Amino acid sequence: MSEMLAKGVNYLLVNDEVRRKMIDAGLETVHEMRGALSATIRGLEPYINPLTVKARLQPRSEN
Repeated sequence: MSEMLAKGVNYLLVNDEVRRKMIDAGLETVHEMRGALSATIRGLEPYINPLTVKARLQPRSEN
């Protein structure tokens, strides 16, 4: 496994164009997904808030 990783790293180090394409693709992906966590949280809030209220209203068990 480590040999495969070393070969991959070496390939990227000696192939500027491939490395640049990979960097650009990574940057584009990060840019496209910016704000995804906030959007996910906003989408889940209508489900989480009622569960939070329900949990607070239930009596605590004495374990």
